Amino acid sequence: MNEGQIFLEYQGRYFLVYSASGCWSEWYCLGILGYTGGENGNVTDMGNWVKYPVPFFQRTPAGWIDGVGHCSFFRSPDGSEVWMAYHGMLDGVISENNRYLFCQSIGFDELNFPILGVPNRGVNQAVPSGQ
Repeated sequence: MNEGQIFLEYQGRYFLVYSASGCWSEWYCLGILGYTGGENGNVTDMGNWVKYPVPFFQRTPAGWIDGVGHCSFFRSPDGSEVWMAYHGMLDGVISENNRYLFCQSIGFDELNFPILGVPNRGVNQAVPSGQ
């Protein structure tokens, strides 16, 4: 099951990030499509998109946060950082009533591909730049 897609643009690269697997399971995760059609390509042509074959963002082996999904992206107040908000379930309790909101900054590699890291339960981080 693939659902809840969100668009992400960074430095001229375009991505669709979506939730995958069953939202009722610990395996709920994020997948990603990358646009490869170039500046004048047709974004509606599926031939111009690559679907990456492995989960893009998923639960950690330690089970800190399970069932991560339905993300959104936003910029810091000064525009210098990209952040992600998503929901996940805690402590191995897989239930619709055990969903919590998480936020963390993300990075990009040398080709401007997003690097989301891992779900960050309990990790202290700075507030968004410009706040």
